[in-house]
Amino acid sequence: DNFRVSPSGDKIQYAYKVWGKELSVFSINDFSVFHGKGPDFYLPPKTTGIDIKDLVGYSPKLKGRKLKLTEHEKSRCIAVSQDNFFFILGTEWNIYKYSDQGKKLWSISAPGVTWKVNLTKDGKKLVGAFSDGTIRWYSAEDGKLLLSFFPHGDKKRWVCWSQSGYYAASPGGDSLIGWHINRGRDNRPDFFSAGRFRKKYARPEIVSKTIYFNDEQKAVSIADSEEGIKKGVTQIDKREMLPPVVKIMSPLSGYRFSSNEVDVEISIRNPSGLKIRDLKFLIDGRPVDSRRGLKKKNTGTYVKETIALPARNCRLSVIAEHSLAASEPSHIDLIWKGNDTPDWRKPSLYVLSVGVSDYDIDDLDLNYAAKDAGDFAKVWKDLEGGLYRTVKTNILTDSKADRNSVLDGFDWIEKETTTKDIAVVFLAGHGVTDRDGDYYYLPSDGNPDKLRRSGVSYSMIRDLASGISGKVIFFLDTCHSGRVYEGRRAPGGELNNIINDLSAAENGAVVFTAATGRQYALENSAWNNGAFTKAIVEGLKGKASYGLDNRITISMLEIYVSQRVKVLTNGRQTPATAKPGAVPDFPIATKF
Repeated sequence: DNFRVSPSGDKIQYAYKVWGKELSVFSINDFSVFHGKGPDFYLPPKTTGIDIKDLVGYSPKLKGRKLKLTEHEKSRCIAVSQDNFFFILGTEWNIYKYSDQGKKLWSISAPGVTWKVNLTKDGKKLVGAFSDGTIRWYSAEDGKLLLSFFPHGDKKRWVCWSQSGYYAASPGGDSLIGWHINRGRDNRPDFFSAGRFRKKYARPEIVSKTIYFNDEQKAVSIADSEEGIKKGVTQIDKREMLPPVVKIMSPLSGYRFSSNEVDVEISIRNPSGLKIRDLKFLIDGRPVDSRRGLKKKNTGTYVKETIALPARNCRLSVIAEHSLAASEPSHIDLIWKGNDTPDWRKPSLYVLSVGVSDYDIDDLDLNYAAKDAGDFAKVWKDLEGGLYRTVKTNILTDSKADRNSVLDGFDWIEKETTTKDIAVVFLAGHGVTDRDGDYYYLPSDGNPDKLRRSGVSYSMIRDLASGISGKVIFFLDTCHSGRVYEGRRAPGGELNNIINDLSAAENGAVVFTAATGRQYALENSAWNNGAFTKAIVEGLKGKASYGLDNRITISMLEIYVSQRVKVLTNGRQTPATAKPGAVPDFPIATKF
């Protein structure tokens, strides 16, 4: 009874644990996971209306006649159409569609044991839950696979993808699936996560339209036409898009060093054949300078570099890029054994806080975005003298947050932040996407009809993230477009792709976002803030401190903000955090 589906099939209720415990709902409309019970009108599998016996076993019988299965095949579950004209039988190996008279209409191979099946109210879509951890949508008419959904056991990450590989994913979710590429009998195959092909395959609109039209190809055609992608345009073959494969050959992980630099040898293999345009070296996830010198050797490309290192334990990473993609990073952990005392001087903190409530176009006005920016900056300024030597803030609100001022703020924080410092960027206001799906932050003089001229493009935000020398944390509260309506800020573009891109290893930013997918960011006069900012301020003031030393780390703030926003909004808003794998958890505040 707990595996339920909405009448149209765009939402499903499932459980993370056996016996229906820890219920959650996934919505293809707004690409969110809500932890809790779904509405009562979500349908459980209908198991009545036909005369079937011995359902769970090797000999299920319809009206006393045995249904023909493969030898040793065990049936597990059933879903009957609302009109009783047909039913779906799930087994350990297959899924079958039978008429009410027992005629086999079609069969398809299951990806694992079929634990449960269900049908939409109109009988057009079939949903199955399988032992490989996926939930999958099929066309009930012919058994054609439409979508697959994998909710990770951490209850945060998920990914939903079509048969061709177009996907929508939570922050951090696009690393859960990928492309497996064979390289012959004598070579280990490559695996590239879906995030390496984000520009081509991160297409949430195709995912949602596939369910709506019950057909992936129609969804692709309509989505392309809406985004202005012309028919006949040459599509890049997946093999041409393959990223480079990079590996640190020496030193090995665990290498102990005592000088301020180390010689590193890297091998690069380039399956696509495209020219390598850049190598990025990172210490604990942030970029460092090096002296580059590409040298051809035998059949591979080897790079020898001298990398400057801090006098402490650290993680060294390298990423290779060509014009279409970046490699997965290669990491080694290095151990400091020098006689010098590590430099534990307090870092400086630089905060750029931008919030727009009063737009030049009155219909765009918001309630608390400007106040959020001020409150956000103040709570960081109050940390001066504790974890940070100095805290410098740059607050841009309303008329002071026009496009030129925001870009000047970008220049300021990039120029001021050194490798020892931390940069924090807060953006509150409208986030808008153009017809091509490109994201823009809307400053006070922004015009949604003239985004290229008046908006702050995502490429500018991404360049800021990768250009800052120190650690970078982004707080994005831009799930708004349109006028305020009943205390809600209407959703803008789908932010999950942006979060995943900003937090990718090559950009290296830690990202907090007010909401996921197409959710609203909620605000309330009782708080005089948005829920996201209220939770951040509370957390940094000490409520996110879960340890004995009064320090608040990135992970601690993530836990507090996530739980607090859900309480404040009764589960209607789901904040998210994404952190590059090479960036360790680190303290950002001390309890007041």
